[in-house]
Amino acid sequence: MRSTFIINNSFGTRELNYEKKIIRHFKKNCIRKGQPLLYIFTMVLFKIIQYSLISIAALLIVYQLILVTSALVSKKNESFHTVYNRSFLVIIPCHNMSQLLAKTLYSLSGLIYPWNLYKLVILADNCSDKTVEIARRFGLQVLEKNDNQNIGDNSIKWALGQVEQWDEKFDAIVVIKTGSLISSNYLQVMNYYLEKGSEVVQSSDLLLAEPDKGKDRLVHLIHLLHNYMNPLGQKALGFNTRLSGNGMCFKSSILMKYPSSLQSIEKEQEYTLFLSLKGISVDFAPEARIWIAQKENSSKSKLSKIRSPGFGHSIINRYAKLFFSKPKWSVKILFGFIMPPTVKLILGILAVLIINIILWLFSVIPPVFIWIWLVLAILEAVYIYSGIMLSKAMLSKLNGK
Repeated sequence: MRSTFIINNSFGTRELNYEKKIIRHFKKNCIRKGQPLLYIFTMVLFKIIQYSLISIAALLIVYQLILVTSALVSKKNESFHTVYNRSFLVIIPCHNMSQLLAKTLYSLSGLIYPWNLYKLVILADNCSDKTVEIARRFGLQVLEKNDNQNIGDNSIKWALGQVEQWDEKFDAIVVIKTGSLISSNYLQVMNYYLEKGSEVVQSSDLLLAEPDKGKDRLVHLIHLLHNYMNPLGQKALGFNTRLSGNGMCFKSSILMKYPSSLQSIEKEQEYTLFLSLKGISVDFAPEARIWIAQKENSSKSKLSKIRSPGFGHSIINRYAKLFFSKPKWSVKILFGFIMPPTVKLILGILAVLIINIILWLFSVIPPVFIWIWLVLAILEAVYIYSGIMLSKAMLSKLNGK
């Protein structure tokens, strides 16, 4: 049945359907101006844009719901008992963060793993504070990078060059940010994954206790979706996981053969893509957890600065040709990187919904578009709520609460 509305005017009340209303508007504003084709083109273009946006939003939301469902039914590892064969080099990059370094070192002292099978190394990147002094007070080896420029740029690659000259060799290399707290089972879990064949492993990269401020709390919850729930769903579907920059574990042979700076969001994404195109998958180990305070994670960790998953333009330009040259991997790699930016998606849906309501009030469009966007907004809310609740339940279980 066609939707109708009532119009009151000086001639009385009469009922018109939306098609008549549009024709009336068309005759009044276009034919009189001699622009009927322009108006028709505008209306057709408007519908094309509407349905295109609806299709894109619907596909992204469906994918998000599939991730949550897959995470819910995924198989959970209850035990990681295996022979402790793997040796680890744990690199902690630091630039003038001496106060936070002590917290991370105390946390690492609680690792449940044979002490002779791992070594902690501090990468002092142009430090002018007490970082080196504190590290040596803990009896740790320090790699001092003092080029007074390019702070953070290629520091990991530089450290790998120093490590390569050592007589001591390690099976795997772990990169942990200064200020992080590490679960005691971290190396146990990494040893388990390496033993079962994984070459690159990303742990759960989490933020510490939920802040009181509304905006910061939202950042915390969205971070939980991006860095725990979505990777868990992708893992269940057999897709790759993206490196997050903290709590990363590499087989030494991989990182030595393909060194990377790993010092920015874009470089982490690019390195993940690079490894994927080389046939090296990034596994996700949700049982190994890294926590870092929101204010320590980034000075830009506000709502508008939540890291947006996906490729930057520079990455697309550099790897597009190589990506499409491997069609059998393309789909798996693509879905491993599709991680809809939740904040942008929900804000975009609400913005389009408001625009459609305004257009409907002026009788330009039928209400069907309003209902479609309203349903999409509800589905996105369901994804956010269910994803956050499921993540909290799983993490509580891992923490033994």
